[in-house]
Amino acid sequence: MAHRRFVPLIVLVVAGAVALLVRLFEVQVLEHDVWANEAANLVRSGQVVPYRRGRILDARGRLWVRDEDVYRIDFTYRDFRRDHPLGQLAHARGVLELRSVDLWEARASAERWAADLLDLSPARLRAWAQGDALAVGDLDLPATRRAGPERRASRASDLRFYVGRLLGYERADWKRLRR
Repeated sequence: MAHRRFVPLIVLVVAGAVALLVRLFEVQVLEHDVWANEAANLVRSGQVVPYRRGRILDARGRLWVRDEDVYRIDFTYRDFRRDHPLGQLAHARGVLELRSVDLWEARASAERWAADLLDLSPARLRAWAQGDALAVGDLDLPATRRAGPERRASRASDLRFYVGRLLGYERADWKRLRR
């Protein structure tokens, strides 16, 4: 008797979960580009709202408040490090050295570091990710038998990203290069 009462409820819950999974797949996979663009527009949108309140005077005609043109700038560091060459260089060097690289230091060494990064080949990065030594300009990274604890695979992936951004590659360019 109890079995008959719970079967429709279980079927209803399973059907709801399947419908939810189908919608999640649609949004995250099929409609990814649409929602990624919408999210990017939300983050990078800005507007100047012109308004004039006018002067505020007291009963005797003395000025209390007047309009001032004021602007607020929001600096999104994640966008800067991904989109600006100086941020890309600083973070790429930080990935290599496992330390935080100051933007002033990156600016002073920008030309040399960029040339060093652009000399890296995918094969050299792949070998380094597996534990081989890597020489990048004045930086020598020794070989290791344990590349996992150093997160070399992840760091190599980050380096590929920053080198690609420095070269101005888009996703389609990367796909063609991989082939």
